[in-house]
Amino acid sequence: MGSFDIETIKPHLETYLGSLPTIKKEHSAEDIGLRYTQGNNKTYYRGKENKADVHLRFSGASDFSLEEKRLISSLGSLLRLKLYEELREKRGGVYGVRVSGFANDIPYEWYRLSIEFTSSPDNVHELVEAVHTEIDKIKTEGVSKEDFKKITEAIRLSSKQGLEYNSYWVSRLKEAYEYNLNLEEILDFNKYADELSREKLQQVAIKYLNKDFYSQFILLPEKE
Repeated sequence: MGSFDIETIKPHLETYLGSLPTIKKEHSAEDIGLRYTQGNNKTYYRGKENKADVHLRFSGASDFSLEEKRLISSLGSLLRLKLYEELREKRGGVYGVRVSGFANDIPYEWYRLSIEFTSSPDNVHELVEAVHTEIDKIKTEGVSKEDFKKITEAIRLSSKQGLEYNSYWVSRLKEAYEYNLNLEEILDFNKYADELSREKLQQVAIKYLNKDFYSQFILLPEKE
């Protein structure tokens, strides 16, 4: 990907790529059994700075599909929105919240949803409880129309802006090649947002934000 003229770049491809030896061999990712563990609840005491670093994680096997992958990513975006509102704007307990949802089928079908923030050591347990309260609300009450509108608008904008960046095109072309997708769908940046629903987000939260798949790690300053 990039801004170049095809005929101008051909001699460079022939010189620097065409001259490399070719090995006709199929490559595949080997599953060597590495897995995220669940059920961890660990607190570490290191350093003197009066702050706490919190890492909360849901992870495990998934029923992988591209839709499932995108739903988990969108669930991460929804949680980022809700936790920023609750932990930062309402409670003033954090400067920011990092949330990421990811799924893959290599070398096995798995997912990970991580929540991270830094706070005062005195507020850690209160804020962790607030995180679980927001998760439980999504699972039991669903997603509000207002929050759903914010999420879908963000998806549309991100996809539209992505068309201007090489990294976005590389990612989408790679995905299309791997899963035999129609290349023209890359230009339809509204497609996924149109297919998303509040019900789908609630169901994926119930499915994957399960405490059986949960671990938490907290770093606190050393005790005097």
